[in-house]
Amino acid sequence: MPTSEIRQGFLERGLCGSCGSNPIVEGRARCQQCLDRDALYRVDLRRDGIEPKASSKDIFLDPSRTRVGILDIESSGLLADFAVTFCVVIKIFGRDEMKVFKMDIRPRNMMESEKKMLKELVHYMRSLDGIVTYYGQGFDVPFLRTRMMAHGLTGYIRKIRHLDLYFTVRGKLLLSRNRLMNVIELLQTSDGTVPDKGRVEPAKWMRVIFAGDENALNEVVEHCKEDVLALEAALLKLRDVAPDRIIRK
Repeated sequence: MPTSEIRQGFLERGLCGSCGSNPIVEGRARCQQCLDRDALYRVDLRRDGIEPKASSKDIFLDPSRTRVGILDIESSGLLADFAVTFCVVIKIFGRDEMKVFKMDIRPRNMMESEKKMLKELVHYMRSLDGIVTYYGQGFDVPFLRTRMMAHGLTGYIRKIRHLDLYFTVRGKLLLSRNRLMNVIELLQTSDGTVPDKGRVEPAKWMRVIFAGDENALNEVVEHCKEDVLALEAALLKLRDVAPDRIIRK
């Protein structure tokens, strides 16, 4: 749900107070698409004995009924008050749709470039029913939220249904390390179709930060794309042991 100021702005223009994209239904504050989506959640969840505040896994991971984004970011560092976001890649689970948000590093003012990119990201994420990440609960989402707050964006990431596959791997498997790379290598031993997880040399990150090297940035973005495809493959293999309920976080 957008913040109160953004929601009010949508309503004043006759747009849905939830997605901000479609006209509102007469006498309501939301569009028919959002109302139908919520009704579908509530009917199906109650039929399964699940409270509407949580989404059943079967609905959450059904591309015909929900729009879930597999999300990964690349940044200049690990602490968001001392770093910027280079790119964000979102692949819609089960669909041939991928969206790339890449910071323009050509201007001298990289802060403004990052802010513009994050504003576009906030708008796009309103179209999602939830996200899937790998340790995104501990890094990607808090990092993005911190950067958005640093730029004074009032529409920063709200609570959203979030499946973090890292915690599934940590709780259901027994690996030497719980990195996504280890998961992919395990799955590839029996299935050669599982895509590789990308890797970029640290020097590429350094060239993006200190030399404004666009070719290096493009390599970082390609690495991010490979990561979301690898994560989607891992999710398909591990969905049976993923949580039965996907809650807002």
